[in-house]
Amino acid sequence: MNSVKTLIIYDKSGAIIASFVADSVAPPVGVPYTIIDIPESKIVDSINPATGKPIWRDSQNSVSDIEILSARQDYICMMSGIDVSSLIDLQDDLEEDLTHSPNFMRVKKYYQNGLWKLIALKNAISRWITEAEYTELLALGGTESKSHEEEEAHEEGDLG
Repeated sequence: MNSVKTLIIYDKSGAIIASFVADSVAPPVGVPYTIIDIPESKIVDSINPATGKPIWRDSQNSVSDIEILSARQDYICMMSGIDVSSLIDLQDDLEEDLTHSPNFMRVKKYYQNGLWKLIALKNAISRWITEAEYTELLALGGTESKSHEEEEAHEEGDLG
């Protein structure tokens, strides 16, 4: 099986900011990164920030590369305060919903497809969704295998 040695830059929540073929760039200074071999059949979903180890998913998953890139782009925009309406929308399949915040359907799609974890959903409160919409999304559930309580405990360092 082939693999690609990849340098991955990530934020303190483990969300991937950028990735490069490891031979093509020098390791960054002052930001968290890891260099790993990515097997052909796997995709790095995120990085465990405590260990620097990848969190994998199968590349045969139904989520496309465009959806992954769009979710990462939107997360960076949300955290930076950039208005995504001014960017080229990589996804044109989002339903219009006039009963929620303008980015609710975007956040819902990312969360339910497992592209955004609970920490990203929490970070969206007051930036892209309301507290009530956050509660609504929790009730709908994401694709995580852990319960919300387990994930919250893990984020707070209570679970290893």
